[in-house]
Amino acid sequence: MGIMVIKQCNSSYIHEQKYKILEQEYYKLFINNYKLLEIAQICQDIENLSFDGDNPGLIKFIDNQKNLQSLCLSSYSKSSEMKCIQLSETIEKKADTLIRFTLFDVLLSPKFLPSLINLEQLKLRIYSSDQNMQELKKYLLIASFPKLQYLDTQNLSPHGVLIAKNCPNIESLHFNTYLKNLGGVKEIILNCNKLRKLGIDIIYEDDGDDHEHEIICDEVLNYLLNYSPRNFDEFTFNRNWRFSVNNLKKFFEDWRGRKQIKFIPCFNECVHFTQKHIEILHKYYNEGVIDIDASLSYGMHDY
Repeated sequence: MGIMVIKQCNSSYIHEQKYKILEQEYYKLFINNYKLLEIAQICQDIENLSFDGDNPGLIKFIDNQKNLQSLCLSSYSKSSEMKCIQLSETIEKKADTLIRFTLFDVLLSPKFLPSLINLEQLKLRIYSSDQNMQELKKYLLIASFPKLQYLDTQNLSPHGVLIAKNCPNIESLHFNTYLKNLGGVKEIILNCNKLRKLGIDIIYEDDGDDHEHEIICDEVLNYLLNYSPRNFDEFTFNRNWRFSVNNLKKFFEDWRGRKQIKFIPCFNECVHFTQKHIEILHKYYNEGVIDIDASLSYGMHDY
């Protein structure tokens, strides 16, 4: 008899704990396949949801949510075409409440993208075929995210640029692109008058000479200098950028008097970023133009 009472008490306590979890306004859910199927009908007020892989019951679970604000999906690229279509349709139904959306290696029909007009944060890192990329471009051309503040796109070049052109409220932008598409940066800066942080990774192309590359990269620095908002304060770049020493020095000299800038090379070694470049960074850090001394954090070669 005593054992039965203990079991009943434990069962009651467990149910109380479950209801306390369900009553929370905000929590992130990481659960296995079986639990997902079990609680799909009772968990309907989740705000922050993250899934890795093709989970049975995922589509139904998302569809049941009444106030889903953040959704992160990754490694969903091996699902059937029908499932991908159904998932896309389900995400579109959540357009009114979604403000943060992340896709990592997920293959979906992109027709839902234009409906996500309330997004404030968007991360897209997709590995896909040329045909799927063309479909993605089609919907990005008609999409507009008027409330978007943070955008991070990888493996979508030049589609990250397409998105940014329709997002005037972006504060933080990171994308990768080809050297030939850097001219579009000017339009982005002119359109995004709240931009504070910009990160651009140039995709390597074995064409053109060093001088030609320097001219194009130097021009982006001129865009930042002449067109960026007054509160702009961070620029990050990868190892494929090539700045001329003279123009880099001129950029910092002309930046003097503005808000300190974080000028951050995202690499350890690069033949195009020499000791002369490092000396310029160190000089303008000491003079208060640069916010952090990146010259001490990266081991560049002197070529």
